[in-house]
Amino acid sequence: MIFREIGYKQGVASTLNNIAEVLRIQPDLPGAIRMFEEALAIRHEIREKSGEASTLGNLGDVLSQQGDLPGAQKKCEEALTIQNEIGEKGRAAETRIALATVLIEEGQVARAETLAREAAEEFQIEKVNVDEAFSRAVLAWSLVAQGKLAEALKVVDTATKLLAKSDNREKRLPAFIIAARVRAASGETVQTAKSLEPILAEATKFHLVAIQFEARLALAEIEMKSGKTAAGRARLVALEKDATANGFLLVARKAHAALGNR
Repeated sequence: MIFREIGYKQGVASTLNNIAEVLRIQPDLPGAIRMFEEALAIRHEIREKSGEASTLGNLGDVLSQQGDLPGAQKKCEEALTIQNEIGEKGRAAETRIALATVLIEEGQVARAETLAREAAEEFQIEKVNVDEAFSRAVLAWSLVAQGKLAEALKVVDTATKLLAKSDNREKRLPAFIIAARVRAASGETVQTAKSLEPILAEATKFHLVAIQFEARLALAEIEMKSGKTAAGRARLVALEKDATANGFLLVARKAHAALGNR
């Protein structure tokens, strides 16, 4: 790497971070973690606070996908502390949402609700529709987890309207998956299952593996709920195998749990 040869550490860290992003998409989660950690060490050494926080958030995302929720929470909280210190309101809002999704998985849904509301409000101020929509989708899911279904449905309707203005599939598709989950929780299983099919097709077309797995999990769970038990179980069995093979242990664990619940 030329940046190493000339001693430009900021360039080295940025390149490592970019390589890690590519590895995460491939997906090679262990490789991504190694690159993120190396980038993080350099950014910490040269006191590049903004980049350090960004890489901490990236590490949190991958650790969550691997099923290390305590580790993911720690990285997100460290990133948020730095972003608050240096006044990065927009990036802090992004980290709040990442942290909220981890907390929902851990069962800390009340705190997740607070973080998601704060993020949605910040993105509304900054007029970033797709981020606001994703924040509101996460907020709705935290509300469902607390039994606040009526409020969740209203919030997810707002999120869906905002998504109509976005072509950012990395955030739009996950938000639609959450929206489908919320509506399925209200009993709308047939329509929500159909709504997930084009989302899964788009994620597959563009090789968005993490989103594919989330869509497959949501679709399987909704199929099980709607009475299509055989189809749902078959989808869960295949998903658990594929997610495990690719290192997405959180999704694999949830697929296994869904199988055990039936």
